[in-house]
Amino acid sequence: MGTFFDLEDWAPMTRDSVLLAMAGIPPSEYIRLKATISTLRTNQHRVKYILSQLRDERLLGEIDNLPVKSVAHCEIHRKHGTDALFDLGNPRRYDESIESYTKSIMYAPPNSKALAGAFANRATALFKAGLYRECIADINRALAIPQPPDSVARLFARKTRCYISLRDDIQDYQEEIQDALDKAVNCLDDLPESEWELRQLIIQMKNDPSTLCAPKYTFKKWDAEKMMPSIANESIQLNGVSSSVRVCYNERYGRHLIASRTIRVGEVIAVMKPYASYRLPEKLHSHCAYCLDQTWSSVPCNNCCQVMYCNEHCRQKAWEEYHEDECQPAERLICQQMEFTTLFSMRLAIMAIKQSGGIPNLRKKIKTLDNWKNRRTRGFTAGVLENNYANIYTSFEHCDKLTPDEMVQKALLSSFILVSLGVETNLFHRKFTKLNQFYEDDNVTFIGGLIMKHFQILVTNMQS
Repeated sequence: MGTFFDLEDWAPMTRDSVLLAMAGIPPSEYIRLKATISTLRTNQHRVKYILSQLRDERLLGEIDNLPVKSVAHCEIHRKHGTDALFDLGNPRRYDESIESYTKSIMYAPPNSKALAGAFANRATALFKAGLYRECIADINRALAIPQPPDSVARLFARKTRCYISLRDDIQDYQEEIQDALDKAVNCLDDLPESEWELRQLIIQMKNDPSTLCAPKYTFKKWDAEKMMPSIANESIQLNGVSSSVRVCYNERYGRHLIASRTIRVGEVIAVMKPYASYRLPEKLHSHCAYCLDQTWSSVPCNNCCQVMYCNEHCRQKAWEEYHEDECQPAERLICQQMEFTTLFSMRLAIMAIKQSGGIPNLRKKIKTLDNWKNRRTRGFTAGVLENNYANIYTSFEHCDKLTPDEMVQKALLSSFILVSLGVETNLFHRKFTKLNQFYEDDNVTFIGGLIMKHFQILVTNMQS
């Protein structure tokens, strides 16, 4: 099929020129594209038109610079982490060390010896930083992968010291300490003679564990959930929103909120979880891609090198809700230098399809929303505006405000998303091998119309 372009060659070009070059459309045809697309009345027809203009079959080909999991990549970042951790000239580079070890974990092949070593290395950095709970989590992940006896013994010894350091007046962790210590002692017979220092450490711990307590400075993570304010009187129409506001609609603002009474200074109006979120690219190694919490002991996607999660639960939830279909297309789009709003627009489409039980069901829901007569209550369920896709779809998107230039750009971006989904997933119940197959498939152009709408919605409804 051929290899996709080297995007570094396009660095001096404008964004519109790059998109046209990716599509294989000569710049001389740009005026014609704008003239035609401005006559089309729906996003689906705009995307279908742009899909019909794609001419470079290399869009369907492999991309050379896709990041891959490998022992070599893992080792590069592991070495950086170790250099930072044991820098005698600057002995407290813990953040830098933890981030490098996190990158090492992200690039390590799943269930590999390299991954076990990366978790063990980060556990060392976390222990030195006083992040004992996070250290224990990494130790458990390392122990889940087969390792030599000396590595196992060292991990159980460190786990023992973590629990000793966590003891307080509320919990003494005696059972956990004894269990970890017993398992460390059980490794003694299998230790090679060269590990005599480790042997002496474990024997000393067995005789008097308290002598090996780590420094008493446990780093405590900010618990945002506990500090979250509450709503005194919740609206009967809006989940998580105060009754001090109500929903209105007009042509100028679309659906919006106005005060239904005097609102006191400092009064909490809303406490809501977003329907969907997207972690900013610069927070890749420090924040969970699912719940957005800051994390020092994250786990990677088993397939891609673009997301990290604070734990296995968040990883599984993300996989079930969207990442199974987003994983490979997102990597492809990132390598094509797409911005995160492009990826977010794709995620919203995937979530809508999965939560509806497939494209046919989603089409029925969209038809119902499009035919809804009352614009104020459009998308309500039993009189309540719930936190679901209907709420997103009915957000005011300034569709009539787009310029022809913006229409072409958003339709091109939507088309590239569709190509990535069609090549990398079975979301449309088929794999695409020719560009003409995209604009000839009504389900594809329907989803393309939704994706283009998502771009418009994000402009005025996304919060960072």
